[in-house]
Amino acid sequence: MPPCVLGASMLRGAAVPVISLSALLGAPPGEPARFVSLRLGERCAALAVDEVIGVHALPAALLDQTPPLLNGGAEAQVAGISARDAELLVVLRAARAVPEDVWQALAAPAELK
Repeated sequence: MPPCVLGASMLRGAAVPVISLSALLGAPPGEPARFVSLRLGERCAALAVDEVIGVHALPAALLDQTPPLLNGGAEAQVAGISARDAELLVVLRAARAVPEDVWQALAAPAELK
């Protein structure tokens, strides 16, 4: 399994992989306290995150491109940035949050010993 896969969890009656968002973004590991469910077509996963502060609708017109200095390798996963109540928001591309090679590794049959 890829190192970003922490294990599995039951989500709405189905077993789904638990994936560390900090590992995907190349950030220092935190202490995951919440799962954010991610559904892309037939694929489902739980992203392990340190905290969820809230869920807000963000009009696309308020989304700015990520400045080049902040990209640092995560630009494929980041759709843009914005602000809410003077706090910086980083908006992820759900379709790219989990790389294709991770999905393929999760779909591959496990080897029996």
